Amino acid sequence: MTDPASWIGTAYEDRTLVTQVGELHADTAGDDVTPPSDRPPTSSTTLPSLVLRMFDVAEIEEGMKVLDLGTGSGYSAALLGHRLGDDRVLSVDVDEYLVSAARRRLATFGRAPRMTTIDATHALPEDGFDRAVAMFSTRTIPSTWLAAVRSGGVISTTLAGTSLHLRVTVTDATHAHGRVASHGARFMPVRSGPEDGSALHRVYLAARTADGDEVRAFDGDVPNIRDDWRLALLLELLQPAVDHRWIDLDDRSMVWLLHASGSWARAEVPKFGGRPTVHSSGPLDLWGHLDRARHLTSEHGPIEPSSLHVEIDSHDQRITWPAGGLSFPL
Repeated sequence: MTDPASWIGTAYEDRTLVTQVGELHADTAGDDVTPPSDRPPTSSTTLPSLVLRMFDVAEIEEGMKVLDLGTGSGYSAALLGHRLGDDRVLSVDVDEYLVSAARRRLATFGRAPRMTTIDATHALPEDGFDRAVAMFSTRTIPSTWLAAVRSGGVISTTLAGTSLHLRVTVTDATHAHGRVASHGARFMPVRSGPEDGSALHRVYLAARTADGDEVRAFDGDVPNIRDDWRLALLLELLQPAVDHRWIDLDDRSMVWLLHASGSWARAEVPKFGGRPTVHSSGPLDLWGHLDRARHLTSEHGPIEPSSLHVEIDSHDQRITWPAGGLSFPL
């Protein structure tokens, strides 16, 4: 786009804009470059309303010192700097280019929150923060975050592979407790450096049509994890990091469950007679986990995110589903 007016309109829309795929950033890509299809987005301008929701759940107030985890475009750091003062904000990101570009970008309109390039899951350069807000998702709360946030401080973050938004209150450097504040909040997963992102794509290529090590027929319909987000959530809690895909063809529907370990399951459902079959391969029984999620839902009802609790100590992190009487390790 060459029209500045259109830039303003795009910047103020309430939508997420992907700014980086793999290591290819929009700043340097050029108009004639196509991002690689087998690599995931690695940075974006987060949905503005979601940024504000992350802040709202953290209950950020004047005078607080805030750790902004995941600099990205610099948008969240700019908002925090405007509200609290730049010196009250530390923004960190693993990607050196993102940090330097955000610093330059914010400086053009007078904002200068403190920024540094660091892996946010490792030791952080400061502690004593009143709040920490993560603009990426993790499967567990890193112990370094607990150490960086003061006792009684709050971490606003999301659980990787789900849409769960967690509000976690720090007790001390090794203990915390929390709850699910809302659902419908999704971020890119944490990364520790340049992303290849092709491992899961290779699993999908193998799972598209290959015969599995095990082939079984089953009765009934294939669970609709594409539209039933509660079932998908329960599957994720039972077996983390499962990717699922669905396609409707003229003669059949196909569902894939994929895991970076090389495990996969493919269900094929004929539209004109015949029993559905499942092909599966790899060390994890992905279809078995989906079956268990179905049975738990049938027995206890759909999982309700607002009922979930989070407990963290130095040796264990768990999310508890009281209605199901279950506690899932994170």
